[in-house]
Amino acid sequence: MGNVLTVKATSMVNNAAEGDATVTILVLGDGVTVASAGNATTVKTARTLQFSATVLDEGSSEGVPQGVTWTVSGNTSASTSINTSGLLTVGVDETVGGTLTVEATSVINNAAVGSKTVTVNPLADTVTVSSTGNATGIMRGGSLQFTATVTGEGSTTNVSQGVTWTVSGNTSASTTISSSGLLTVGEDETVGSSLNIKAVSTANPAVSGTKTVTVDLSEIANITPGSTDTVTIDGIEWYVLAKENNQALILSKNVLERRNFGYMWTSTNNTALRTYLNGDWLADKSVLSQYAVETDIKTRHVSNYTVTDTFSTTNDKVFLLTDSDVFGLQYSDTSSDGSTPVADDYTYKGETLPAPGGSWIAYDESGTAVEWYLRSTYQELKSEMLYQNGVSSDGNHTTLCVTFFWSDPIYYGVRPALWVTYQ
Repeated sequence: MGNVLTVKATSMVNNAAEGDATVTILVLGDGVTVASAGNATTVKTARTLQFSATVLDEGSSEGVPQGVTWTVSGNTSASTSINTSGLLTVGVDETVGGTLTVEATSVINNAAVGSKTVTVNPLADTVTVSSTGNATGIMRGGSLQFTATVTGEGSTTNVSQGVTWTVSGNTSASTTISSSGLLTVGEDETVGSSLNIKAVSTANPAVSGTKTVTVDLSEIANITPGSTDTVTIDGIEWYVLAKENNQALILSKNVLERRNFGYMWTSTNNTALRTYLNGDWLADKSVLSQYAVETDIKTRHVSNYTVTDTFSTTNDKVFLLTDSDVFGLQYSDTSSDGSTPVADDYTYKGETLPAPGGSWIAYDESGTAVEWYLRSTYQELKSEMLYQNGVSSDGNHTTLCVTFFWSDPIYYGVRPALWVTYQ
């Protein structure tokens, strides 16, 4: 309500003759109502939202402007503003989840104010990370391209929908990811490591996406079986002897241990070396224990110290090569030069395995060529092993010795073999 005015009229002929009337002055624009386009209650960062104001009373009918002045409060970004026509612009760095209050004040009555609040939502709603071919594994020294899909409508206001890339979980300083999402794994990265690839929205740093890949044995795919190329797993260098269906038969390059294991791989399947390799030895290998494949291992029976044509089968993850694998012979009690093997005398496909680079010579930690155990098809109950003289390189079995441990076993070396899944 306004003030009350009294209007008095006095006769010009008779000053004593007068009359009066009262009028009440109403405030033009005594209320303001604010609305948003579409009655929106949220707005995204880096976006705009149109507001309108309705001023109460009928000043416009009297030629009085019904305008308002616009203000915005609650913002944390200097880029968040509202113009004279009520268009709100939200800064790209505005606080997501914050509340903005938009006010419209009547230009003819500063006491008449209307307001509306909206909540700030992220321009980027989600970030989804993917890898080429949806790969979940990568080998050391390899590279893999990642891409990020950012949802939201920032592109309509020319706001970049880019991301920043990071990688974590790596043990090698050479494992990095570029600004375009290309992951490069260091040659010295730990096999078995989980690498976490993260993409953070540049429009909204609170929104990110991740994908995890494992440093696996896929580098084996580039190794030709029987070559001198090696793959390092659990700190041990391994030759690749065969590959099939994304699995590889690997053999340690060097002798790993030299000690007395007593009676070996007998048909009772209960000997010290077999138990050790598939037990404590494998359990101590963090990567091999994950990728090792259980394999059927066949061993001849011996009756009365005579080799028979009957085989027993065990399921082992770690085993030793046979004399047939290495020499192409099956040693027997009737022939010092060995007999012709049958398919079950071999570990793989009934044939002799390729010697890495053409030589089966192996070395100990001092670099000395040493003997190493094989899974023998002869005298199973006594030693179950023969050994190879490491200084021989001509492949002639006559320069290699077969020794049976009738008394105190000699300390020979161990070269474990196993199948692993590499892809």
